[in-house]
Amino acid sequence: MKKKKLLSGSAIFGALLALFLFSGLQKGFCQFDLTGKAGSLTAAEQSVERASSAESQGGEGEVNEELQDYVIHPGDILSVLVWDNPNLSLTVSVRDDGNISYPLIGNIKAGGLTVSDFQKNLTDALANDYVVNPRVVVDVKTRLVKDRFFVYGEVQRPGSFPLEGDIDILKAISMAGGLTDFGSQKVKIVREEDGKRKVIKVNLKALTRAGKVDKRLFIEKNDTVIVERSLFW
Repeated sequence: MKKKKLLSGSAIFGALLALFLFSGLQKGFCQFDLTGKAGSLTAAEQSVERASSAESQGGEGEVNEELQDYVIHPGDILSVLVWDNPNLSLTVSVRDDGNISYPLIGNIKAGGLTVSDFQKNLTDALANDYVVNPRVVVDVKTRLVKDRFFVYGEVQRPGSFPLEGDIDILKAISMAGGLTDFGSQKVKIVREEDGKRKVIKVNLKALTRAGKVDKRLFIEKNDTVIVERSLFW
């Protein structure tokens, strides 16, 4: 009869260790990066990793559901994370003209856009000329706290304005210098009510003929007035 070979203590220990590591990887106990080191991902990195694959989807990261419809205002402080590009990841303040200064790109519009729209525009701008399949995540670190409102679009002086006293839609546009030559009589007031975005459409010509301004057309804190471009130009 052949004698059965007994496993040594070190062989048994090695087999148990391999079994434990294999089980841990299957259950998600461990994560490894490309260098083979175990570790955990930060919240921002997890947000990027949960986004659609950059190689197949263009790399736009996730937006916090509470912020995706938030309209960015001058004075807001934004946090921009670009995966694997620390020189493009920064904290920046939105200027009074609604723009921010961004490396490589220069001025890019943020004010008047939702966080989701701005993130997409920034991703597209980086992808066009500078970064291959950029993965971008935008967050709002500090929201504007002063009582102000905003006028954008086809006006002479777009930007933010102090909300002092009763200001209706006509006066708001006047404070922004009035319409440009391309300004339409069709205007929108974007307002947040109970955490939801509400859009009020206004026809300035009809409003002027009526001679009376409805109560809901008086500007409220953080309202954004958008003057559209006329189709006749």
